[in-house]
Amino acid sequence: GGDAYQPAVRVRGVSGDNPLPGFMDPISLAEVVAPMLSPHGHVMSKESWLRCLRAEPRDTCPLTKKRVRFAELVQLTTDNIDVYRHRIVNDNRRAA
Repeated sequence: GGDAYQPAVRVRGVSGDNPLPGFMDPISLAEVVAPMLSPHGHVMSKESWLRCLRAEPRDTCPLTKKRVRFAELVQLTTDNIDVYRHRIVNDNRRAA
């Protein structure tokens, strides 16, 4: 893909940087890349959040229809996942 969007933090697909392996993005239906958590507890890929928050109605979560701004999202990393894991409400990974 020749996407013009370049994330600030380089993420290589499902690399060791993904704190939620096997977590499926509810918008793209692919494994999350650069997962971000909303204040309401939903996780999507950074690219999905950007696309949804720029679409009309702007700054609206596609899952809850509540107002959310990009600045309110938290990027989940292997370093902070343990702090935020309990806030995730849409964990869709299959139990091993």
